[in-house]
Amino acid sequence: MRLRRAIVLLFICVIIFAGSALIVARHHAINAQCPRGLIFDRTKWPKYVLETIEPLERDGLVSEQIDGFRINVWSNDRFGLRFPKNDSSTNRIVTAMSLTRVGEENNGAREFHHWMPQEWTIINSPTAEYYVSSPWLTGDEGPMYVLRVDSTEEFAYIYYYYNF
Repeated sequence: MRLRRAIVLLFICVIIFAGSALIVARHHAINAQCPRGLIFDRTKWPKYVLETIEPLERDGLVSEQIDGFRINVWSNDRFGLRFPKNDSSTNRIVTAMSLTRVGEENNGAREFHHWMPQEWTIINSPTAEYYVSSPWLTGDEGPMYVLRVDSTEEFAYIYYYYNF
């Protein structure tokens, strides 16, 4: 009876180990296809980000001034954008993405600096304003955007992922 239990436990351990190995292998395969860091090739940007940014560029947001950064390699859609801040571009982005300004009831938006690339050295600032997409507020499926604008900084930042 003990031998049978030992064999069953060994079998379970082998299955868990094999499953873990597959997960790690998948993670490394995703890393190879989707490296973390600046993404200069716009075709590798998330679809929803491109669909929003391209019309804004046609209206005057200069494309060379927007940096795209893949944040999380587990998901191709964890993405950050950085662009030179001015009232015109910020207002157009808020309108195009249908963003809502959030205050103290920010639903986690003030954790923004933790999600974004450390290379951009974004600090938690009391003067920063946050705008979020509707799915961010409701938790529904869809593109999740957080826009961070700070009057004391040169750049505005957008954090994006798609909530499935």
